[in-house]
Amino acid sequence: MIRVTRRVEFSAAHFYHNPAFSAEENKRVFGKCSNLHGHGHNYVLEVTVAGEPDSATGMVLDLKELKDILQREVVDRMDHRHLNHEVPELAGKIPTCENIAAVIWNLLDPRIKQGRLDRVRLYESPDLFADCTAESNGDVGFAGGPGVTAPLKLSLTRRYRFAASHRLHSAQFSEEENLRLYGKCSNPYGHGHNYIVEVTIAGPVDPATGMIANLGELDPFVEREVIEAFDQKYLNEEIPQFSAQVPTTENVCREIYRRLKPFPAARLERVRIEETSNNSFEFAG
Repeated sequence: MIRVTRRVEFSAAHFYHNPAFSAEENKRVFGKCSNLHGHGHNYVLEVTVAGEPDSATGMVLDLKELKDILQREVVDRMDHRHLNHEVPELAGKIPTCENIAAVIWNLLDPRIKQGRLDRVRLYESPDLFADCTAESNGDVGFAGGPGVTAPLKLSLTRRYRFAASHRLHSAQFSEEENLRLYGKCSNPYGHGHNYIVEVTIAGPVDPATGMIANLGELDPFVEREVIEAFDQKYLNEEIPQFSAQVPTTENVCREIYRRLKPFPAARLERVRIEETSNNSFEFAG
C-alpha cells in the first residue's frame, strides 16, 4: 500500500456561535472565537490517498487530477470566504477545525476514483490540526450528511513547548559504559532541549460546540500537568519519576502520556515529542 499526500492552502474567516446559547454562554464556551465579526486563519490542508500503483502508469493516482479536485472542491469553495456565511456545507455547523476537516472529507471522498481517500489533515495553525479518517474504533466523530458512506474518526492535535535539561546516565553501567552508550549526552553537567510536545485527543464531536474537547479545558490541563512540572527543570533531579529512571525522551514521552491520560473531556490517543528537528518519539499507550 502506497500513500500519496498533496498539500494546498486557503485563507478564510469564521466565528464560533451556538444560537441555542445565550450571549454569556457563547462567550464562556468559545471565548474570543465568539466575536461575531469573525477572525481568520491561513489553513493548510494535507490530503492523503492510499492504494496500489497502476501497473501501466506506476501511479496510485494522477497528481494533476488530485490537484484539480482539491482546487475545485476545497480552494474555490473556501478560499477568501467567510465559512459561517458562504460555505453551504457548513450551514448549521460550528466551523471548528474538526467540523471543517469532516466537511472536506465528505466533499473529496466521492471524487477520488483512483485509490481511496485515507486521511484529511487540516492545520488551523502550526500548533493545532485535526485529522479525519474513515477508520472507526467506536468513536463516530461527525454525523455527516448526504453522500457520507462511512463513519468518520476525528482527532485533534495540539502542540506545546517546554525547555528542560537532562543527563543520560545509568547507575547500572560503569562510567566507561555510560560514555560508550550515551556519548556526549552523558556529560555530568547535563545538556538541554527545546521540547515540542504534540498531544492528540480523539472522540465524538459535541454538536453543541463542534469540538472533541474545548481547548479552554485542554490547555490548562496540559499546562498544569506537564508544562509547569517540566519547563526550566533538570529532569534527573526535579522530576521524581526520573530519580531511578534514565530521562531519555522515550521515558519522558511515556511519563507525559501517564500524566495526561486522566484528561476527562476526551480520550488521549497519543503523545509525540520532538527532542530536536532530527529526533521524535511517539507513545500511544
